[in-house]
Amino acid sequence: MENQNLSNRIKNFRILKGFSQEALAEHSGLSVRTIQRMENNDRIPNADSLKKVAEALGISIEELSKNTKSLSDLQYLKALNLSALSSLIFALWLGTTSPIVLICSCFIPAIMWVWKKDQIEGIDKLSKTIINIQLTWTIIAFTIPLFINIIFIPFILQPMIQMLNIAIENLRDINNNYIWSGIILSNVFLVLINTFRVHSKKKLRHIIKINFIR
Repeated sequence: MENQNLSNRIKNFRILKGFSQEALAEHSGLSVRTIQRMENNDRIPNADSLKKVAEALGISIEELSKNTKSLSDLQYLKALNLSALSSLIFALWLGTTSPIVLICSCFIPAIMWVWKKDQIEGIDKLSKTIINIQLTWTIIAFTIPLFINIIFIPFILQPMIQMLNIAIENLRDINNNYIWSGIILSNVFLVLINTFRVHSKKKLRHIIKINFIR
């Protein structure tokens, strides 16, 4: 398995660098056949060959040979986190900022999780965190407008509103739309931040998270 990971890393770093197998062979001083064998896991490269490949790719031999998940896995995990942005897509598609769009944003991460469940290291923990964060945002999106409309407006803001002769119902409608829009945009901002954290292999950030899925 470790040799397979190494062959994948050589290939992924080569692609990231924009090299063909022929270009990597030319820059490293190795034959194209040797590069092909490395990437196909047909042979275990010696230290000298690894050093030449690493230098040609502009990375350290430790970075090339360390036992970590492949770049393709990291890209998938970043895409998994970005899939939570589907809340914005659903909001535009359905033409509403209702909290229901945040529930919809759990579907795509769940599908991507199941698709690669047993193939990528750390995908279970990341997927559960993403879904739990989205479900928590949904609870927040339902709760805050209820608190404002049932408690804050009638008992605190109503006297001021009556003095200004503003219709309560109209204010509630405007208030809910602003709140839901703000929550969705804040959620989008958090998803983007967490995508950079996934890239850096750091834990996801969240204001509050209820562990619905453990």
